[in-house]
Amino acid sequence: MTYFINQQLMVGVLLASLALTTTACSSTQSQDNEAGELLRVSMQDTPNPYSSRPLTYAIIQSTSSDNITVNDISINRGNCALLSRFKPVTLGYGQSTKVAISGCNTQDILEAEVDTDKGSASFSFN
Repeated sequence: MTYFINQQLMVGVLLASLALTTTACSSTQSQDNEAGELLRVSMQDTPNPYSSRPLTYAIIQSTSSDNITVNDISINRGNCALLSRFKPVTLGYGQSTKVAISGCNTQDILEAEVDTDKGSASFSFN
């Protein structure tokens, strides 16, 4: 009985710590054309089971009623690397793509530049 209660307690503590370590930040945007009005960008840290450093992702979501193709993304003017080469992706309304980032956590990220078939847009983070 004690083992079962301790096991439940440990599972609860683990779930609570995972919930606390997942962080996200949203953006304010400044764009030079319509591309910035057609996308939403956010950053998210998630627990990394293999390291004490979290996994960081940029999440790009389409708010366009028409398809929009995301050709590239640059984080902190290229100072935060992407974990893999970005491949262009076409998004419909409400669809999103996740891009893994290396060397930066959400609190390190100040800017994301997104290049699309509708132009480029810059998104700033606090």
